[in-house]
Amino acid sequence: MVDALGLIAIILAIVAIIQSYRASKFSRRLADTEGVFEKPGVSVSLFNDPKIEDIIWAIPFPGDGFVEVPLKYEIANNRKKSSIKDIELIIRMTKDLHGGDISGFDFKTDSLKEVKSKFVDATNYVHNFLMSFDSLSPKQTMAYEDKVLFRGGTSEECSTIAEDKNGIKLKIEYEVDLAYAIDLILMADDIEPIRRQFSHIVIDTSKVSLEDYFKKELKICKHNLNIMK
Repeated sequence: MVDALGLIAIILAIVAIIQSYRASKFSRRLADTEGVFEKPGVSVSLFNDPKIEDIIWAIPFPGDGFVEVPLKYEIANNRKKSSIKDIELIIRMTKDLHGGDISGFDFKTDSLKEVKSKFVDATNYVHNFLMSFDSLSPKQTMAYEDKVLFRGGTSEECSTIAEDKNGIKLKIEYEVDLAYAIDLILMADDIEPIRRQFSHIVIDTSKVSLEDYFKKELKICKHNLNIMK
């Protein structure tokens, strides 16, 4: 049989476990109230639609001119209770979208006043920018606008000369579909980096109608499917 001291020891151990459980439960409730255990809850979107990644623009370009297009991005803190702090947004984009130089660098923001932005560096084809701000409160959104330049369609007609096995030269004509690329990388104090990639395909409707463009694309898709069979 368990003596009196042993019984007291068992009772005290049980009480200690109960108290420890209650303290842990209280701590978790307190932390949850303060937003400590919230998930990242951050979204980066274009035109306020988190599903948009690839866009096809149909533009009738005026001769050799260009068209300026405003792109609006949103960074949202979807958390209910906690802020996101020390936010940095790296913006990488095709150099031609700003005319090939940084004079076109002019991001405009709303909702927040203390937003810093600067040009970082450039490679042969890419410009890198950095935008930073202190925090986003729960349910707060920061929107910024970037006006980019489209200078024509992103499809290019190409040709090359090849020889067949008999040495006869053949001219091969083909078309390459390209796209303007924009990458956003969001970093903050308590979240893993978030990367969003956007591609912009531009159809010059002064040279080809939308109907003809999609007929051509459908024909290519069918051809590729037949090859894969």
